[in-house]
Amino acid sequence: MVNYSLEAQLHHFEVGKTLSQYNYTNSLGVKNKGLTAYAGNRLALFFKTKKEHFVFGLSYQEQNARGGNGTQIYQWETQYLGPQLKQLYPVNEKLQVALSLGAMFLLEGKQFIGGTQIQLKDNIEFNGLWFHPAIEINYALVELQGLALRLNYQLNPSFKMGDQGDEKLSFLTHHIGLQFNLLKQSEKVRSDEE
Repeated sequence: MVNYSLEAQLHHFEVGKTLSQYNYTNSLGVKNKGLTAYAGNRLALFFKTKKEHFVFGLSYQEQNARGGNGTQIYQWETQYLGPQLKQLYPVNEKLQVALSLGAMFLLEGKQFIGGTQIQLKDNIEFNGLWFHPAIEINYALVELQGLALRLNYQLNPSFKMGDQGDEKLSFLTHHIGLQFNLLKQSEKVRSDEE
């Protein structure tokens, strides 16, 4: 019973920044190449499972962009939340690679055009279910009693599931931040013995 409760505990959490490239095509099939990424925030919590290198969790991320047409400046600020499954592949004591699959839903979205603000909840190209796989690299910076601090980088494409209407949108996001790992009980015991 005690072993099971340890497996259900928090494995790690992540904090960091995002830079999201919007890949947008309008209703005429013309791509908007004038969009630039600008920073958003990312937070995630992951929990242990019975399998040693497999974790599940919840991820929050902001996908933001700016653009313009020569007379007006456009800005998008979006917040997404969803579940994520992650498989960890330790390379050595310091380096770890991970692959993940996730889904996300729009929590809040705003578009600013000049002085006007538009809510994006009703825009089919932003709202709905999104699929977002990721590949990441984690490098241990510091290991203390029961905690490891890792530098975390992720490359995360996101694709809308289902109908997007006449306008098409996808994201390519870079995440950089810190990952706080709780070391396993066996690792703590081994450290105490040394």
